Amino acid sequence: MIEDTKGNASGMIMDTHYKDPHTGERLLQSLQQICVGTSTPPLFICIGSDRHILDCFGPLIGTMVKQENQQIIIYGHLEEPLHAQNISKEIEIITSRHPDSLQIAIDASVGSTCDVGNIKVRQGPIIPGKALAKKLPPIGDYAITGVLGSHQERSTMTGSNQGSLAAVYPMAKIIAEAICTFHRQAKD
Repeated sequence: MIEDTKGNASGMIMDTHYKDPHTGERLLQSLQQICVGTSTPPLFICIGSDRHILDCFGPLIGTMVKQENQQIIIYGHLEEPLHAQNISKEIEIITSRHPDSLQIAIDASVGSTCDVGNIKVRQGPIIPGKALAKKLPPIGDYAITGVLGSHQERSTMTGSNQGSLAAVYPMAKIIAEAICTFHRQAKD
């Protein structure tokens, strides 16, 4: 889980609440914008743990995408999550396998109370574990985040399994569907 900061607003591409009926369409347009001019398909890196409700956001998206389309290049799912204990080594492996791929990192984040429920797309890497003061390498050329908690709730999230799937699941579904639609359209 990362900490969402307003300081990187210059690279913001999309910032929309998941209940907005146009969020999926905006996310698809964001993916198209990001990938204009790339010769290889993007690589999606879903970060998180399968052991914590809010932190399962990335691996849940990875699982949903893999179930829909095995051809999409995606790492991190519920059976093989990319988390604090393995991410540094796995990123080295992923980068060596796909040296020229555009990397799109996906993770849960905390932000301001008014941002909870927003899906954000921005240029620049994700720094996983930042919300929990972990030192991990930056990941991705672009970031897709789901704001699932507030800065004020951060202290209760550490080491706990608090949270609800009520927002995690629909946000994950919107992102997974946009990725699969983007892949289908790119093939056509």
